[in-house]
Amino acid sequence: MRKFLFLIALLAGSYVVTQAQPVGLFLDEPLAEVRSVNSTPNTTIHYTVRQKTGGTGDITFATSVNGTYSDPLNYSITTNGSGFGQTTIYTKGVTTGTATAEENINLFPGVWFDWNLPYSITTISSVTLTAINQPTLDTNPNASNGLRVYPDGNGPGDSTDRRAVKVTATMANAVAGIPIIFKSFDVDDPSAAGDAVDPDTGGAGSGLDNRIASGQNGIMQVSGSGSTNEVVAYTNSSGVAEANLIVSMHPGDNYRVAASGNVAALNDIRVDGTILEDSSNNALPLTKVKGTDMLTVWRTLHLEVDRMAAPSGNSGWNIMQTGWTGGGQTIVQAYYNTFEPGQYENGWIYFDGLDDHGVSTNSANAPYGDLVFVQSELDPVWAYEEQEFTIVDDDDYNDDDSPNDGDGTEAAPIAHLDAMDNLTSTNVFAPAYITVVNDGGGIGGNNNTTAFHVNPDEEDLDDIFDAKYGSWPNGADNFWVAYLVMGYQGEAATDNDPVSEVDEELGVTKAVADDDIGAGCVDVPLGGFYSFVWQETVRDYFVQESDPVDDLTAPHEIGHQLGLEDRSGNYLMSDTANGFSTLHPNDIHILRCRTKAPGRS
Repeated sequence: MRKFLFLIALLAGSYVVTQAQPVGLFLDEPLAEVRSVNSTPNTTIHYTVRQKTGGTGDITFATSVNGTYSDPLNYSITTNGSGFGQTTIYTKGVTTGTATAEENINLFPGVWFDWNLPYSITTISSVTLTAINQPTLDTNPNASNGLRVYPDGNGPGDSTDRRAVKVTATMANAVAGIPIIFKSFDVDDPSAAGDAVDPDTGGAGSGLDNRIASGQNGIMQVSGSGSTNEVVAYTNSSGVAEANLIVSMHPGDNYRVAASGNVAALNDIRVDGTILEDSSNNALPLTKVKGTDMLTVWRTLHLEVDRMAAPSGNSGWNIMQTGWTGGGQTIVQAYYNTFEPGQYENGWIYFDGLDDHGVSTNSANAPYGDLVFVQSELDPVWAYEEQEFTIVDDDDYNDDDSPNDGDGTEAAPIAHLDAMDNLTSTNVFAPAYITVVNDGGGIGGNNNTTAFHVNPDEEDLDDIFDAKYGSWPNGADNFWVAYLVMGYQGEAATDNDPVSEVDEELGVTKAVADDDIGAGCVDVPLGGFYSFVWQETVRDYFVQESDPVDDLTAPHEIGHQLGLEDRSGNYLMSDTANGFSTLHPNDIHILRCRTKAPGRS
């Protein structure tokens, strides 16, 4: 409700009217107008106010804000001992359009004074959201759609606060000076109900599931000020009022903003699932209240993806001492006992100056030399005795070697990233509102080749992290960075050579992770520093399991970098590879609680 001043003055036997400028009325919102008079002391003067004929809208009047409104309205002013009197009249727009008020002072029966005070009665036609410091607001591809905002920095070292989104209320007709109230709401999470992601079950009164502290509904600001979810802004000469919505940095936090010039109508609005409605279950837009699309926060994870150099030392050398043939195979006994049992299962043996053959497996024969089981009869076997040989296993992570050569000239390819594609249909992190981009961690062309290790240990991996993670300094609260290396295979005990090893390691991540942080976002795990995907072991395992393609190992390891722990069940973070890409609700909750770059406290 606003106040407006009229002054009626008696000077030298006549009344003079101080005329006011045209006034805007928001539909059904009372405008308090103060009438003042200077006249004979201790006198009651009677007035009648009515709408003048003509105009396209309708107005009514009352002597109290919650009184009975009518047209015309009779009222009176009683002066005091000094001849001054004052009262307040409330004017309300009933229908949109234009209208003019006129008044009769009963001292002049039949004479109506036209104050030339046109009213423009209006309401809001639309409330929209537009980007301020973000490139754009695009369509939210997840459930319930709406719009998507990325409050992240545009690049490394970007210090601009990009959380603000402009909210624009446009009147049905251009009227200046109308106060418009903007109010933001935390609407219900559309992707789940009754679990760690969204504890309530939706419906009227739901919402308040944003991860920001105290369930903040969003902060509304005008001209850079404000710390609550409600502000007032005045329309300009174009009939437009603007405010800013400040969103959180938590992926998945979602908002709607309602706007109105009618206090009671706006106070009647509540959350029902992902929509806003009044207490009679009428969803926005309403005549007196309009609202925005749902706005959802997304975050971007910038990947630096490096790869190991081509294998070196990925073979064994020995000298054949003797051998035995029979049954289509030859058992070769070497002079030295240096091979890991089963390491060269299904591999290949190359005799210097002679020929090459397939290998079934190899075994230790202490205190004698290693045994190699060749898949053919060496003929004559004595011709191979005292011959040097090189042996490789079946390592061939892209299945293009014939015969196998231990991938001796091929660096690990940058592959197996499809499950983190920015398309909703394939991005496994989309349910947590995270987009993953392979952009060198914010540095164009930043894809390095690291030193090769046949069976690296943790110290080797730390050395690679220290030497090659060029984008590590880019990590910040507003710029998430993760490091992924396409490696060859892990430690000897877990590299799936031979296939009888039961603890195959498809990848490894150095991280502090958790699988359940409980309600709230107090104990968000630190996350990790680097991830390695063992391309050869992945290939071995999935050929062994008759599944030639694996796109889930890389996102599984990136999940660890984001603070997710292994868990049981058919989920992306399962402790056994099972082909499932679904995130457990607890994992989504952890990801949505994250605001800091992985590995940063």
